[in-house]
Amino acid sequence: VLAGEQKHFSLEYPCDAPDRGRWFAMEVFQPMGNDVGAIISHTDITERKWTAEKLSNANQKLRLHFEQAPMGFIEWDLDFRVTAWNPAAETIFGYTHEEALGQHATFIVPETFRPQVDGVMDALLSKSGGERSSNANVSKDGTPILCEWYNTALIDKNGKVVGVASVVMDITERTEALQLLDWEKNALETIVSSKKLPEVLRSVTLTLEKQLPDALCSILLLD
Repeated sequence: VLAGEQKHFSLEYPCDAPDRGRWFAMEVFQPMGNDVGAIISHTDITERKWTAEKLSNANQKLRLHFEQAPMGFIEWDLDFRVTAWNPAAETIFGYTHEEALGQHATFIVPETFRPQVDGVMDALLSKSGGERSSNANVSKDGTPILCEWYNTALIDKNGKVVGVASVVMDITERTEALQLLDWEKNALETIVSSKKLPEVLRSVTLTLEKQLPDALCSILLLD
């Protein structure tokens, strides 16, 4: 600046006090209408630096949570197209982040269940519901799965919905395990309450057909 090669120079630098850390911003510039000399100012920016550091740490923790959480985190725009897709969502649905970005929500919903999902979307955008639902979904390889969804409409300071954030869990195995426990309970009650073996076998077999369609099962009788 003094040599006239540039008119302005700035630098942020630490300058610690005995009892605390401090940051300052130095600015050097030529006086208007005067090419000789320079004006130098030093401004205490400690609070701004600390605020920026806290915000950076919070964003880093949020990013780690997004990437490492066992639940799927998905963000949608107002057209319900994917704008964010974390690794857990990749595991649940089989689509990579690159494959999922820009896809409409229907790409993970069986066709027969799309009207139900459309209703959830409409309710979220109108702020009239849709926060929680259990939906039939489908993975990339066509495997049907059951998922539990927790949805939040993202609202700006003017009260306008600008997107939707979803947390999703694959509850297929948990649901099947509960159904199997329920079948075992009913089968045991049938066995205890029935006196005739054919009646017991008929009831258990019918229940098995409903619980495990197209499955090959056997019943072992012991005296």
